[in-house]
Amino acid sequence: MASSSHSSTAGGGRAVTPAPSSTELRLRGAGGEPVDFRRTLASHGVASLPPARIDEQTWTLEVTLRTPVALAAIELIADEFPQLIVGAGTVLGGAQIEAAERAGARFLVTPGSTARLLDRLEASGLPFLCGCSTPSDIVALLDRGICQMKLFPAEAIGGIEMVKALAGPFSEVSFCPTGGI
Repeated sequence: MASSSHSSTAGGGRAVTPAPSSTELRLRGAGGEPVDFRRTLASHGVASLPPARIDEQTWTLEVTLRTPVALAAIELIADEFPQLIVGAGTVLGGAQIEAAERAGARFLVTPGSTARLLDRLEASGLPFLCGCSTPSDIVALLDRGICQMKLFPAEAIGGIEMVKALAGPFSEVSFCPTGGI
């Protein structure tokens, strides 16, 4: 789970930009009192969380769909912490899109894309960030009018040097490199 800030643009371009992380998990309740986010989730049976910074400065939280409790975590966060914008990451198909929507996800992040997945994402109406790792992936997303992309797995495909190499021919693309950077 990673914290991030979020913006949405017209024309299918949607962006989710990472924010710094730490191990402090605190929010303010409705009365201004500190709330222990991890303890609240654990009390509802959602206890397996990696470190993340959650405080008054955090608006958006991505919960990856890589564990059996991910959808429960999204639902709980959406219900218990309405001041946060919670989304689903590692979205691979239509069933996950629908389940994430039902759980209360307000944005979606994928590690890659196919034409079918993009159709489903666009039909959902939710903001989304699709993963790419090759120039061909980037061109395919640009063909769909998508200019904000998750570069994944960034470190494994060349890290900072890959980001620099792609920046030249794809100057109109905003990359969100994840996976080791």
